[in-house]
Amino acid sequence: MLVGLGILGGGVATAQWICKKSAQLTITDLKDEQYLKSSINQLAQYDIRYTLGEHKESDIEGVELVVVNPDVPLDSPYVNYIRSKNIPIENELTLFARECASARQVAVTGTRGKTTTVAWITYILQTVFPSTVNAGNSPTNTFLGMVENGGEDDPIVLEVPSFQLELENTVFKPKVAVITNIYRDHINRHKSEEGYAEAKMNIFANQGESDFLVLNFDNKWTQKVIEKKFCKATN
Repeated sequence: MLVGLGILGGGVATAQWICKKSAQLTITDLKDEQYLKSSINQLAQYDIRYTLGEHKESDIEGVELVVVNPDVPLDSPYVNYIRSKNIPIENELTLFARECASARQVAVTGTRGKTTTVAWITYILQTVFPSTVNAGNSPTNTFLGMVENGGEDDPIVLEVPSFQLELENTVFKPKVAVITNIYRDHINRHKSEEGYAEAKMNIFANQGESDFLVLNFDNKWTQKVIEKKFCKATN
């Protein structure tokens, strides 16, 4: 099941990826068919069951996996209901991480400058590795879109927003993680600046001793990031 289709491309790419796995897919979204028309049209070739304008608890029956669109809050009543049924919950980033676990990943997050930083890193890497691609936070270069478009050995530069990093997981492990900066943002979603910062810090949660974390020395959160990284490294 996919909870949240949206109109920005990520939901469509996720649905296409699931359907290509020959899985039976139900998509549920609180928005109606008219609002989601552009996305639904892109999925016309697939046999998908839709519940639109509402979420139904009955749709969960028999579901083996739920993929949550980043726009759907993880503390929403429907997601909490899914969680109470012990159904595994993933998002586009965790699915990508499973599919591309062996890829050379550079992941960038931060409040400001993500897109510019990703563009420059991609440009620099392409001078050595011409097949370098970037993905994430874009309707044209989605995470799961890169699963098919990128080669196994191609470096991938990822732009990762906090909404994708909220879901705790053990599979996302970029070789290089970059936090450009952390400022007060998305408080309506993360409840506090601390909650927002904690989500950002998940970008390095699974890194090991041979991986790299790049930080902005002048940002006020950097010392706390270092402390958390150090604690994880010594536990």
